[in-house]
Amino acid sequence: MTYRVVVTGPAKHDIRSNLRWWAENRSAEEANRWFLGIEHEIASLQTMPLRHSLAEEAGLMVVEIRQMPFGLGRRPSHRVLYAVKDDEVIVYRVRAIRQSALSLEELQG
Repeated sequence: MTYRVVVTGPAKHDIRSNLRWWAENRSAEEANRWFLGIEHEIASLQTMPLRHSLAEEAGLMVVEIRQMPFGLGRRPSHRVLYAVKDDEVIVYRVRAIRQSALSLEELQG
């Protein structure tokens, strides 16, 4: 089965914010690598989205919130928070690993 991936406005905002951070604190080249990598990983949720574990925020909503770790190196620097509903994968947020768990309001944006 192939799922349709929907990236919410708050998740798009998170991606843009993280892209700016990479460009300002690392380099434009690393920012581009991070952006292309996160876009690729999010697109990979079209197949087998249930392969990732439940997130700390899993109990906040009726649907199960899962997290996909992502990073440029061996250790993930970010996590993609998403849910699977019928034939859709809804990406709610993209957060740095070091950031604390989200509240329901933050999760929904």
